[in-house]
Amino acid sequence: MAVTVRGSTRARCLAAIVGLAACGREGDPRAWIGERAAVVRCSAAGRNPPPPIMAGIPAPPPPSGLLARQLDPLALDAMGYRRDATVCAVLEAPPGATIDVARTALPAVLTLHDRADREATRIGGRCTCEIARELGVRDLVASCAQTPTVAGCDTAARADELATALQPLREAVAAVELPWQHWRLVGATDRPGWFADHVDALVANHDGGTLVFRPGQALPARVDPAVRALLGLEHVVAVLRQDSGRALVLARELDGLLVLDHFAQPQASPERAPLLERMREAQLTAMVSRLAPPTQARETMAAPQHGTMVELDRPMLEEVDRAALATAVLLDQPAAAPAPAGPPALFDRVSFQAPFGEQGAVLRIEHALSVDGLAWAQTLSDAALVGNLGGLGLRDEPPPPAELPAGLRLVLRGSTTERYAVHGVHRLPSLLQTLELAAPGAVAGTLSAWRVDWPGGPVPAPADAPELFAGLRSLAQRRYRLDASFDPSRTKLVVEITPR
Repeated sequence: MAVTVRGSTRARCLAAIVGLAACGREGDPRAWIGERAAVVRCSAAGRNPPPPIMAGIPAPPPPSGLLARQLDPLALDAMGYRRDATVCAVLEAPPGATIDVARTALPAVLTLHDRADREATRIGGRCTCEIARELGVRDLVASCAQTPTVAGCDTAARADELATALQPLREAVAAVELPWQHWRLVGATDRPGWFADHVDALVANHDGGTLVFRPGQALPARVDPAVRALLGLEHVVAVLRQDSGRALVLARELDGLLVLDHFAQPQASPERAPLLERMREAQLTAMVSRLAPPTQARETMAAPQHGTMVELDRPMLEEVDRAALATAVLLDQPAAAPAPAGPPALFDRVSFQAPFGEQGAVLRIEHALSVDGLAWAQTLSDAALVGNLGGLGLRDEPPPPAELPAGLRLVLRGSTTERYAVHGVHRLPSLLQTLELAAPGAVAGTLSAWRVDWPGGPVPAPADAPELFAGLRSLAQRRYRLDASFDPSRTKLVVEITPR
């Protein structure tokens, strides 16, 4: 596919990376779901409210910077997506090599940052920050982050010496590629230009500040260099700078699709944050390379065209966490403690879907078994479930609490996703025992095929996650049936929750 760009030579080089738009995949967001997709959320734009039963699904939400408000169909319609067509938000895990490089290179860069600060202060004294400002490297001197302006400084004095002292740091920063968190929102649009025309109103859906830039508009002299470069790419209709530059959103219209890519930089202390700006500018090519669709699409467990869905990939969520831990040194906090041993993770993927045409009252959950899960499933016999709950072989205990540096946020470890979507099955025996005591006959089936009849009435909310499964609780006044069974080869566990 031929690609042309507006603007600089650098932008033309970047365009070569993203010129692989999905020819022959027009209008199909599933072509943009790759093997490193950690979370996939799919809905449909339109005038109908979200399915009630999907509320509170324990999965990482898309950032408000995508302007989609939890993929609310009304919000998607307002953005310009075609009504009744599938729209998907995807959290992609960074490349594994990028995570490995960041884990090994960042500590050395920060050591160099501290050393450069001491050397710069020795050279420039009280005027260090003013000399560095004139050189355009004030952001590389850590102590200047909190230093007020000093009047009467001779900024020419020792400027060459200071520049020489900071040069190794500049080179080291330019060589580090950081694993930014990357969400993508993609779906068909039948209103070309709509998003760019309405984006000034749409940014109200974001909790933080947003600056909007469009191709062809006059740019401020001090605009972010990354914004200038991204505006030069073909198909770009807007670039959004969010949260004081800590996030960038690139909006494109191509092949009948509206594609928004949201990049959020790692968390950092005030002294280290300026380094991230330098790294972003130096590594812009690597960031833009992630704009292309995957070379091979991944099939989701549930078909998005059949209903609103959320899919989690546990190994890829662990990769996203690994990226956050690799950059946690930027917070200047003690390192995170190793993850404590918890119950075995029985599932590699979990999919939740509310099928269309069921008034949002039916939930289908599919679990792809992990290696531990495959071994567990083979131990389950066809003995009656009642009276044999111990035969389920499940450990009724939550994963240990996560000990993380202050300010560090992970998507899996210590989250409701880990406790309930990945490990919630371990709480099943005690829940079934409680239900059988309260409503005899409500539990039936075998150890390999469970049947649970919810008699109706309020469902107690977990104290640590009051919003969890809010959809199920809101519908719990009705009588529900839960059927769970394995496929013939016992590689997948399917749970269906339907009203009776």
